[in-house]
Amino acid sequence: MRLQIIVILLAIVGVATGLAQLGEEHITITVTSEGKAKITQTLFPETFVSTIDVHIISEKISNLLAIDEKSILLGTTQNQNLLKIATLGAAAVDLKYNAGILTYESGIFKLKYNSDLESRVKLPPLSKLVSLNTIPIEITDKEYVLPPGDISLSYTIRPVTSKEFFVTVENSEQKIEMITATKIEEFSVNSDGIQFIIKDKAIVLTIIPKMVMVNPNDVLLNGEEVDFSQFHQNATHSWIRIDPHEKGLVRILNEENESGGCLIATATYGSEMAPQVQLLREIRDNQLMNTDSGVSFMTGFNQLYYSFSPDIADMERENPVFKEFVKIAISPMLLSLSIMTFAESENEILGLGIGVILLNIGMYFVLPFVVCYNIKKVIRTNHVKRSK
Repeated sequence: MRLQIIVILLAIVGVATGLAQLGEEHITITVTSEGKAKITQTLFPETFVSTIDVHIISEKISNLLAIDEKSILLGTTQNQNLLKIATLGAAAVDLKYNAGILTYESGIFKLKYNSDLESRVKLPPLSKLVSLNTIPIEITDKEYVLPPGDISLSYTIRPVTSKEFFVTVENSEQKIEMITATKIEEFSVNSDGIQFIIKDKAIVLTIIPKMVMVNPNDVLLNGEEVDFSQFHQNATHSWIRIDPHEKGLVRILNEENESGGCLIATATYGSEMAPQVQLLREIRDNQLMNTDSGVSFMTGFNQLYYSFSPDIADMERENPVFKEFVKIAISPMLLSLSIMTFAESENEILGLGIGVILLNIGMYFVLPFVVCYNIKKVIRTNHVKRSK
């Protein structure tokens, strides 16, 4: 009697486990923005069989991959919509492939397939459902859970457009351009940066004039950092790509002067991408900021430098003659600083740094003093000779 009860219990557990596994079986169809339908499916074959037959949703498939729970690649053979998989006793099989079930015509994408399992369809971002031939089991965030059978689903994708916003800076009108598929609202520019509201989580490419923002260096979405990249910059504009994970308030922040490049050199040579400015930035980042002594020097130097450099940079922009004078004046200093690129260790940076400082003191203070002293001495000697 006990043996019969145990057998019955084992049978019930086996059936329940089988039903649970069958309940977990479904296909997932992920439609990409590039127009590909990627299919994933997890199978639970009997461990005592060597092959199984699986119904695939299209005869046109590519990038087929079947692996077991140990990540071992399994052999497959396709016959129209039937796929034979050599499971070889596997308890679980992950099946992946691309299916040719997507068509496009007159702005409408159409997904058409047949499945003997429940399917979960994930549409691309910014897509809008146009039609569906069946009642969904469930609808979540861009995912439609659909029953087995013939499925026909149509959708559109909101087009990418260019949006222009104009602001007045120093009595001149500047254009900020945004290329995106999402709706932009409440755009504004202030001393803290640029801010606007996005209505969907779509990529936003923003082209910002340097007159509006010198060096955009951070982006916040709803008060938190969000993925972005400054992938191009020239003398007049910066290109910022923002990848939001949700909709909401976006703020593009400007880099503070203390953490930026050399204001005087940038104004002198007209661009932060000029070789001379790049040299200064590389010395700062690659040599000075990698050592304790270099960090200490930059901390003290920045406090002094940024107390007067903004005024000199403004004077250069307003007076071309003064700009050329500054260019001539700082050229010897830039030449001497190039020596620092050879420093690698802490001692080398400290030694060469002191040497460069002394060299510049000699060029800009001692040499002019000696020249002026000798000129004055010659003038005085000539004056004495004339008086005699």
